[in-house]
Amino acid sequence: MNIIELAKQAGFVEYELDDGTTEAFDKRYAKFAALVAAHERDAIMKSIEELRPVENNPLLQNKPAAFWIENFRQIVYARGTT
Repeated sequence: MNIIELAKQAGFVEYELDDGTTEAFDKRYAKFAALVAAHERDAIMKSIEELRPVENNPLLQNKPAAFWIENFRQIVYARGTT
């Protein structure tokens, strides 16, 4: 699903211009969405980088991929609560 469809689901609607025509979607919404997405990516990567000290912890070095996937999943979904 793209940003325009998400915005419409959130209640953003078409608007009428001064000349009586209708603009389908304000491009500022797409720009705002891109900024929010970039901010979220940066915040998630910062959270993942905070796991870096485990490199030196022998108890965590040989954990299977599923262990790390679960940790990353928790980091990503925790972002939805902040």
